[in-house]
Amino acid sequence: MEGGRDWWLHITEALNVVEFLVLIMTPAALRSQTVRRQWRYARRQGVCVCPVKADVTLDLKDAPRWMRSAHFYDLEFEWQKFINDLNTRCQAPRVAFMVEDLPPDFVDRPRERGEVIRALLLRLINGALRARVVMLRQPLAEAIAYVSAALKRRGLVAFDARDAVAREQAVARALGVSFGRLGANELARFRELAVFPEDTAISFGNPRGLLGRVGGPR
Repeated sequence: MEGGRDWWLHITEALNVVEFLVLIMTPAALRSQTVRRQWRYARRQGVCVCPVKADVTLDLKDAPRWMRSAHFYDLEFEWQKFINDLNTRCQAPRVAFMVEDLPPDFVDRPRERGEVIRALLLRLINGALRARVVMLRQPLAEAIAYVSAALKRRGLVAFDARDAVAREQAVARALGVSFGRLGANELARFRELAVFPEDTAISFGNPRGLLGRVGGPR
């Protein structure tokens, strides 16, 4: 880096013109706020982030979801894939808004969070059941059998509410049942909502205004 200039300015100027960001991930790097800041900025710019495991025992359990969802390269086994991916054109979409990390004084409440997750899952499943009974006129027993089979196909039988990965997988699989009720046009409208920040409460008027401007046929 050039001496006398702000280090973060150096980083952002580079990320504004490159296609790929390679991050060497150690346990310390995984916890580093600077690394997370670079990663977030890269996603906002549409830069492909390629995290490389410097430690094969790297534990992603406590990392943010957007980090866990990335593919972490193990160069001992994936060297050629890594090189091939770097030789392709980056096609990462820009993530315009991202939630910052939790503040240092955040107090985790796993019991309360588990209760909220369970309530959310019950509401999602109840919605799927109600749709089949009310809209499709299906007997309740058949509706329950259908939803149960749909969850089993997605691998959801039980989950540990204390495990962050298991919680997110359970919610994703329950959402998958709900998404199965949507048509192609409805799914397109749903994807338009991706412009809003992840994991952030927004007022109902914001998505309504967005869909009113950019939404396709209803």
